[in-house]
Amino acid sequence: MSDGYPPLRGKQRWQVAAAVAERFTRDGVSIRELAAEFYRRPCTVRRLLIEAGVEAYDGACVGPSDAEIAAALASRYRGGASVETLSNDTGIDPRAVRRLLGHAGVAVPRRQHRPPCETDQLVDQYEAGASLRQIAADTGSNYGTVRRLLLAAGVSLRVSGKTSADE
Repeated sequence: MSDGYPPLRGKQRWQVAAAVAERFTRDGVSIRELAAEFYRRPCTVRRLLIEAGVEAYDGACVGPSDAEIAAALASRYRGGASVETLSNDTGIDPRAVRRLLGHAGVAVPRRQHRPPCETDQLVDQYEAGASLRQIAADTGSNYGTVRRLLLAAGVSLRVSGKTSADE
């Protein structure tokens, strides 16, 4: 997958990797900030740091092996850091952080998407003619959660695109 910019190859890649490594080690710039500065994705910046020989297991979790990275992430997670914080600090996608924590033997609870209102209110809104998307927007939830909760409540869903006024 591309960053949207020409790929880094050969001497240019080595030069960018060296510049990224210098900013990272000398100035303590985060992976996310480096990604913005060098117009690359955080995962590309992580790869460039590894190619430049940088190893930082504490906050940035840059290292040659997934086991070492997983152990560092697990240590920080057990110390109170959230998956989102770990992702932001390291530039590792939250799904990959969860996967690495699992490899380190850490049980990460699944996120629960619940609307900020009761299911009865969702049912009332839907039966009054609101669409699933309208309910999701009104409650700050997502479409899938609203749909799942309505089905679990025994509501027969309308054909997509129709409101109760159309029937």
